[in-house]
Amino acid sequence: MLARLVRDLIPAAKCSVSLSNALKSLCHPLAVAPGASRVDLGTVYSGLVAPCLTARTSILVSEAAPNDSFWTVSVKFHDHSNLVIPDYFTGLGYLLSLQAYGPLSLLERIRLLAMYAKVCKLSSPLVQSRPPTTVQLLWVNSPHVTDTRIVLGSSLAWLKVRNHFQMARAVREQILRDLWRDALVDPTPMQVCFPNPVGALFGSCWGDCAEAISLSAFWELVASGTPLGTLALNVAAMNAVDLLTGLSACDVILAGNLSLQETLGVLVRANAFRPMCKNCEHLCDRVAADIVDCACAEFWLKRGLFSAPGPQTVLARA
Repeated sequence: MLARLVRDLIPAAKCSVSLSNALKSLCHPLAVAPGASRVDLGTVYSGLVAPCLTARTSILVSEAAPNDSFWTVSVKFHDHSNLVIPDYFTGLGYLLSLQAYGPLSLLERIRLLAMYAKVCKLSSPLVQSRPPTTVQLLWVNSPHVTDTRIVLGSSLAWLKVRNHFQMARAVREQILRDLWRDALVDPTPMQVCFPNPVGALFGSCWGDCAEAISLSAFWELVASGTPLGTLALNVAAMNAVDLLTGLSACDVILAGNLSLQETLGVLVRANAFRPMCKNCEHLCDRVAADIVDCACAEFWLKRGLFSAPGPQTVLARA
């Protein structure tokens, strides 16, 4: 399944018509994961993703009130019965999350995340947007649980019209507040870390990070204390072309001929790992989420896959 997606999506991602057709195939009965709703996939595709590609925009702004409202779709996403999907990149992650992958190894998860990063980068000109800063994968991380569901999410991509960006952010923030209102503090931990002497707050807001979608889609697992694993990668770093090889980290990883340790080396050299920011750490702590962050060096050190001298806390920081 993963190899087929790489073969079909990457070449198609430079043309809106080709990509739209390729993404439509993800709604086919034979492609959809067990338990996933074909109707919901069709809603996200036909109600958001395809129209975004046609209109060349990452959100569907209302023609009647372009500065005040935009179109979203609401669908079941794993534990969440009515999750709002506000933008093209989130919709893309939704479609890719609900394919019939079966059990995935850690190496296959990295390849899947690399494919998502590559398609986001290649297709961003098609929707006249910057690509997301990060892409993230969340999965059940317990050997005693046979739950193979995953969530692919992205940070909120910057929009040329600032008000449109703020509207999309507000939708994602509300998803979090509906579930964990008491856990969200203002200013956010990231804003506290970056004070501005003139009074305005910098730093990530609630709703900016991919966790706004991924944690919400798995909120019942979070509430039950089910062990989860997460990995986030920087989209720009993953797609930056190496001057010596002429290839990006995505290109090398998606070629499919590297071991896990070799793939780790590619990610380290590309400076692609992105551990949870302080906002996400705060949220996970307040809701008692049991999550292993695979962007942290300790994760790889325990497995004997990262032994070179370097920082012991994280491999890279945003």
